[in-house]
Amino acid sequence: MSVPHPDPRELELPLRDLVRGLRQKTSLPRAILAPALAFLPGPLRDALKDMGQAGRSSWPASLKGRAPERTVILRSAAALRGADASALDIAAAAHFCTRVLLDAVQKSDLLVSETMLAMCWHDAEPQPFRAAALLHALFDRAPFGVAPGLVQSGDDLSSDERLRICVAVMVWLLADHQEDGISEAELVKIAGWLAADCLAACQSHWRDQQKLESVLLATAERI
Repeated sequence: MSVPHPDPRELELPLRDLVRGLRQKTSLPRAILAPALAFLPGPLRDALKDMGQAGRSSWPASLKGRAPERTVILRSAAALRGADASALDIAAAAHFCTRVLLDAVQKSDLLVSETMLAMCWHDAEPQPFRAAALLHALFDRAPFGVAPGLVQSGDDLSSDERLRICVAVMVWLLADHQEDGISEAELVKIAGWLAADCLAACQSHWRDQQKLESVLLATAERI
C-alpha cells in the first residue's frame, strides 16, 4: 500500500529556501531538499530546479533592472498591513510585478496602466482588509490588457488568467522581501505559481474579504 504524500501547503520550508538550497555548489543541500521537492507538483518542482540551476542570469534582459527601489516595495508591502503609503509606490510595485507576470505568459504586448493601478489603491486604502480590497479593485478595474488601436501579438487574457495575475500581485506584495539572494523577479514568478494553486480558494471566498485576505496571507507565507 502506498504511503500518502503530505499536501505541499503543509511543508514548512518556504519555496525561496528550496531555490537557495538548490544553488549551493555542494551536493549535500540537494540531497537534503530532495524529499521536500518530491512532494511538490511536477511543473512547480521542475521550475524551481531550473531556477536553482540558472539563477538570475536566466531572466530575459527586458526584466533585469526593472524592479523599483527596495524601499518602494517595502512601503507597499507594509501598506497592505495598515501603514501609510503613496499611491505612486503601490502603482510602481504593482506595475513591475504585473509586467513580469505578463512576460512569463508571453503577453508582453499588453499594456499596464500605472494610473489605473493608483486608482485601485485609492479604492482599497480605506478598507479594513486592504489586500482583499486591492485584489477586488485590480480585477474590477482591469489595469492591464489590450490597448485599443494598437497591434497585439495575441488575444487578451482569459478571466481566470487575469485573476491569477491579480492574485499573484497580492501574494508577491504580501511576501517577505528579505535580502537573501532571491531577486524580486524570481519572487514574482514563485507568486505566480502559488496564485494558480490558491485560485479556487480565492474564488470561493471572493465575497468575504476577511476570508479572502486570510487566503492571500497564508499563500504569501509559502514563498
